[in-house]
Amino acid sequence: MATYGRSKEIKNFLNSLKNQTYKNFELIVIDQNEDNKVYEIIKEFENGFEIKYFKVNFKGLSKSRNYGINYISGDIIAFPDDDCEYPENLLENVLKFFEKNHYDILSIMAIDKDSEKENLNRWLKFSSIVNVFNILRTISSPCLFIKLKTKSDIFFDESFGVGSSFPSAEEMELIFRLLKKGYKGYFERNLFIYHPYKEDSKERAYHYGIGMGAFFKKHLKNDIRLLFPFVENLIIRPIGGMIINGITLRKEKFLKNLYGFIGRWKGFLSYDNNW
Repeated sequence: MATYGRSKEIKNFLNSLKNQTYKNFELIVIDQNEDNKVYEIIKEFENGFEIKYFKVNFKGLSKSRNYGINYISGDIIAFPDDDCEYPENLLENVLKFFEKNHYDILSIMAIDKDSEKENLNRWLKFSSIVNVFNILRTISSPCLFIKLKTKSDIFFDESFGVGSSFPSAEEMELIFRLLKKGYKGYFERNLFIYHPYKEDSKERAYHYGIGMGAFFKKHLKNDIRLLFPFVENLIIRPIGGMIINGITLRKEKFLKNLYGFIGRWKGFLSYDNNW
């Protein structure tokens, strides 16, 4: 768990870990803050379960996760956000999934704890094998559980993710590479974490779009299967949304589609991989 700028939410997450029915796990904390608030919270829980705490002098979500990956000792790795919570039987159910199924990656749902709304509008509406065509609708980093095979496979491209040049899509970029290596993934809608619902805004659509566009620029030329999701997400969906919401005079939704469209193409055009 990489963390920056939060404290109360971290305590909620640690309480949810303390209450897990499955107890054989470790938490690796990468603290990017200048103060010691996170460390003071961690000390309250250090007798409840194993915690490895590291304070770093850099910022960046993917860089922090890569730092923490070096210290893992378990068989399954997850990347919780510092504002999420786990239902008390989640880790037990995750372990059962891997014991009963021949998959290397499990992706699950995220819902808002108070409203029980899905925290993203893009979730696929049915459980499914994860593939190149649905990866954008089945993957979110705090919802991922990956069976550790070769540690060197599990690393994030540090140009993606919060605090980087392309501030999103780090999880899609990672899972796409793992699928190319032969990893098998499954999206299970019946399992979930709690993660706060955040209202979409034009600014949010813009910043998330930048990472998406860069993801397609990085990988499209090496995998023609990405052509359909590229056309769908960089052309059809945003332009279609602008047309529909423009005709129906829904200004706010029109602007979200417009800013998302601009962000996606900014990411695509600004990512340099020697096309």
